[in-house]
Amino acid sequence: LSDLCKLSKLQYSTNVDELGKLLIAKCQFFIGESIYDPSNILNTAVAVFDDIDFIRRVLHWGGDSLVNECGSGYSTISLCVDKPEDIKELLLQHGAHLDAVDKYGSSSFPSDSLQCLCAHTIITTGIPYDTLDLPRHIKLLISFHDPQYIRNKFEERIDSLIS
Repeated sequence: LSDLCKLSKLQYSTNVDELGKLLIAKCQFFIGESIYDPSNILNTAVAVFDDIDFIRRVLHWGGDSLVNECGSGYSTISLCVDKPEDIKELLLQHGAHLDAVDKYGSSSFPSDSLQCLCAHTIITTGIPYDTLDLPRHIKLLISFHDPQYIRNKFEERIDSLIS
């Protein structure tokens, strides 16, 4: 579990021990190209079950830092299409981007926020944002909307699992 916590960027504690036990008890691990990503407990928790109390615990214990991660090729919010609305709202309260894209460049939910529209414009016009002198948080925001970035993260994740 300690290795899983390090991969998931969570602080290892007794809470995380309890979290790991709950996750193992509740989740059935998938193989192949799936939504299960051992580096993102939050994606797995959202994808596998609809227990908002458990998802709230994952967020509270450090999972909020993973809310826009996409090592599995899918953003956490994109896994909410068939989930109860309160789960999507909870993720949005913790900073999830409603229109973050998956590895195929698809977004599950449209957004008309100015920052997301700007990010889409930067991506669709081919502005090389990653080479510009922009603050890290701006580059990260744009990357949530960049299918190439998501595909690269997914491939990196697969490579790390194979190695």
